[in-house]
Amino acid sequence: MTVEKLFQLMNEQKHKNYAIRISYLEIYNEQVLDLLDDKQSHLMIVEDPVRGVFVPELREIEVEHPNELIDLIVDGNNRRTMASTTANQFSSRSHAILQISVQTTGNSLDMADQI
Repeated sequence: MTVEKLFQLMNEQKHKNYAIRISYLEIYNEQVLDLLDDKQSHLMIVEDPVRGVFVPELREIEVEHPNELIDLIVDGNNRRTMASTTANQFSSRSHAILQISVQTTGNSLDMADQI
């Protein structure tokens, strides 16, 4: 619902241009994996005095339609580490961070004021 609302608000503001990017990572057994990358290479979390905490080689994919964004989330979920527990046969044993970035250009109210 959030993804659909985001795109709806963008479409209502014809006088602004938007770029939406998604990144999705998993932390499992102290390893950081890019859930949007088929290779699943291990990444590092670094701290920069200017940028703050970030993952330098984490893929960020630009999307133009809500279904494209949802498909990427589903793909990332399918790559997550799963293992059975006593409470759940298909439990994720990791932490995941999904980031959706919205960049806007134009000269009116920010969309963030309307969400």
